[in-house]
Amino acid sequence: MLFVALILAIGSLVTTHAVLGWALPPQLPLWAAIIIALVLYHVAASPLRFARHAGYYGPYGYGWFALWGAMVWTALVVLCFWFAWWHWAEVQHFLQHLSVQIRQLGASAPSWGIDT
Repeated sequence: MLFVALILAIGSLVTTHAVLGWALPPQLPLWAAIIIALVLYHVAASPLRFARHAGYYGPYGYGWFALWGAMVWTALVVLCFWFAWWHWAEVQHFLQHLSVQIRQLGASAPSWGIDT
């Protein structure tokens, strides 16, 4: 889920120079904002990845830990998404305008010599 958020944030940065309504400072170049987003993703994802892998190699085998971890993780992601949707206006605005941003990204992409 964090990776999907990273991709959406980078797409939003490229198209609108903002993420969830927060605009980039004028002196910050786009490439630096993308690198900052990548570093923040790595900082947030690394402890979760390490904890998940540590739980798989317990004394009782890793199969049941992996299954239980996936079920709990999925439930938490759904709960967080639901909470953000109902209680965070910026998330609602972002998701409602996501299709427009994707269309703008597709329209502004170079054709790379492919005729349509």
